[in-house]
Amino acid sequence: MAEHFVRHGQTDWNLEHKIQGRIDIGLNAEGRVFPFLDAIRREYAGRDVLLVAHGVSV
Repeated sequence: MAEHFVRHGQTDWNLEHKIQGRIDIGLNAEGRVFPFLDAIRREYAGRDVLLVAHGVSV
Protein backbone atom coordinates (compact mmCIF):
# COMPACT_ATOMS: atom_id res chain seq x y z
CA MET A 1 0.00 0.00 0.00
CA ALA A 2 1.38 3.41 -0.96
CA GLU A 3 0.92 6.51 1.13
CA HIS A 4 0.76 9.94 -0.44
CA PHE A 5 1.28 13.20 1.38
CA VAL A 6 0.12 16.49 -0.07
CA ARG A 7 1.28 19.85 1.15
CA HIS A 8 -0.59 23.00 0.31
CA GLY A 9 0.75 26.53 0.19
CA GLN A 10 0.38 29.04 2.99
CA THR A 11 -2.78 31.05 3.57
CA ASP A 12 -3.42 33.99 5.85
CA TRP A 13 -5.64 31.74 7.94
CA ASN A 14 -2.66 29.39 8.54
CA LEU A 15 -0.77 32.32 10.02
CA GLU A 16 -3.72 33.27 12.23
CA HIS A 17 -4.16 29.62 13.41
CA LYS A 18 -7.79 29.62 12.29
CA ILE A 19 -9.64 26.32 11.92
CA GLN A 20 -10.06 25.52 8.25
CA GLY A 21 -11.92 23.06 6.11
CA ARG A 22 -15.24 24.50 4.95
CA ILE A 23 -14.21 27.63 3.09
CA ASP A 24 -11.72 27.77 0.22
CA ILE A 25 -9.20 30.36 1.39
CA GLY A 26 -6.84 31.56 -1.32
CA LEU A 27 -3.09 31.29 -1.00
CA ASN A 28 -1.18 34.34 0.16
CA ALA A 29 1.95 35.63 -1.63
CA GLU A 30 4.25 33.14 0.10
CA GLY A 31 1.86 30.27 -0.61
CA ARG A 32 1.85 31.09 -4.31
CA VAL A 33 5.67 31.06 -4.45
CA PHE A 34 6.18 27.86 -2.40
CA PRO A 35 5.53 25.30 -5.19
CA PHE A 36 8.12 27.02 -7.39
CA LEU A 37 10.73 27.09 -4.61
CA ASP A 38 10.01 23.48 -3.67
CA ALA A 39 10.52 22.38 -7.28
CA ILE A 40 13.91 24.12 -7.34
CA ARG A 41 14.90 22.47 -4.04
CA ARG A 42 13.95 19.03 -5.37
CA GLU A 43 15.87 19.67 -8.59
CA TYR A 44 19.05 20.47 -6.66
CA ALA A 45 18.57 17.46 -4.38
CA GLY A 46 18.33 15.20 -7.45
CA ARG A 47 21.42 16.81 -8.92
CA ASP A 48 23.34 16.20 -5.70
CA VAL A 49 22.39 12.51 -5.70
CA LEU A 50 23.71 12.12 -9.25
CA LEU A 51 26.93 13.98 -8.50
CA VAL A 52 27.67 11.90 -5.41
CA ALA A 53 26.91 8.70 -7.34
CA HIS A 54 29.60 9.75 -9.83
CA GLY A 55 32.14 10.55 -7.14
CA VAL A 56 31.78 14.33 -7.17
CA SER A 57 31.66 15.99 -3.75
CA VAL A 58 28.92 18.57 -3.20
